[in-house]
Amino acid sequence: LYLSYTSGSTGPPKGVVHAHDDMVGILSTARDALDMREDTILWVDADPAWVTGIVYGVLAPWLCGATALVQGDPFEPANWYWTLEKHNVSVWYTTPRTLMRLKEAGTNLASRYDMSHLRHMATVGAPLVPDIFYWVKQHLGRSPHDTYWMTETGMICVANFPSMDIKPGAMGRPVPGVQVAILDEEGEPMPPLSLGELAIRSGWPAMMTGLWLDEGRYRAYFNEKGWFLTGDIAIMDDEGYYFHQGRNDDLIKAGGHKVIGPYEIEQILCMHPAVSEAAVISKGAEPDEGVSYLKAFITVNKGFTPSARLNHEIKTFVKASLSSDIIVKELSFLERLPKTRSGKLLRRVLRAGELGLPAGEIANMED
Repeated sequence: LYLSYTSGSTGPPKGVVHAHDDMVGILSTARDALDMREDTILWVDADPAWVTGIVYGVLAPWLCGATALVQGDPFEPANWYWTLEKHNVSVWYTTPRTLMRLKEAGTNLASRYDMSHLRHMATVGAPLVPDIFYWVKQHLGRSPHDTYWMTETGMICVANFPSMDIKPGAMGRPVPGVQVAILDEEGEPMPPLSLGELAIRSGWPAMMTGLWLDEGRYRAYFNEKGWFLTGDIAIMDDEGYYFHQGRNDDLIKAGGHKVIGPYEIEQILCMHPAVSEAAVISKGAEPDEGVSYLKAFITVNKGFTPSARLNHEIKTFVKASLSSDIIVKELSFLERLPKTRSGKLLRRVLRAGELGLPAGEIANMED
């Protein structure tokens, strides 16, 4: 049916092969997760070369008989609002990065446009943090519904459905018929509130059929117990909602046997009024302590100027908000964090810079 290359956010891009059976899953999730109907005017503002643009910007509206809007202009906040209003968009599938940029443009701009025709909006590509969720709900009058899937899965696998309550920060619940679990190091499902690798039982109706000219890497996705290993770290709460915590190579060692993802630390950093976005990496283990040596990279909000004093203030703020065995030792200010065009954080670029190593494939980086 199509071949799409991964974004390269975690390593060299892979050519993912999908077959015609995908359309069963695409149709089902377009209706159930994105509320797509024949009278829908859909705008997927993703790059057409990104898998979201292919699957839900082209194939899904064809299958549902819906109208698909294509807007080729570069991002500009007023133009995005104008497009939503002018074309009576009823379903909007976007990214948290786009919503962040609209937030940065200010509330005054958002208030000038009529969003009454917009009945459903959803996000993909990166975690939808609570701060952005609440801003959108307050100023656009709609609750953004986060979704989770990958180029390899071919369809939405976890979603905040229009019919269910949203927990800000959650990816949602599994799509009906798709079995999802949190696995331990032995590949066994873990109980709720356990940190582990997000896995999907193989055989869902859109699963990739292979990697182009790379059978070995394709087989490495699956364990011997029939689970597709996403490489993402997550937690499932006691109501079946899943919360993304980072990638499996992002894990941070705290005191004792405790291991956490960087997401928790990044969210605390973003609670400081000066911090717009944050990324945390481990630079290895502290000598004789067995805990991770942490460095944070941040961008600042308008009205704040990077300085040694602000650096110290933010580190003190984080130290007071975390347990004593999690300490951010270094903090650097950046004009912007390295990301793909779809908004995925390129944490490997930050690690490579710290180690003096090549950043790897960066062709898909945000301009």
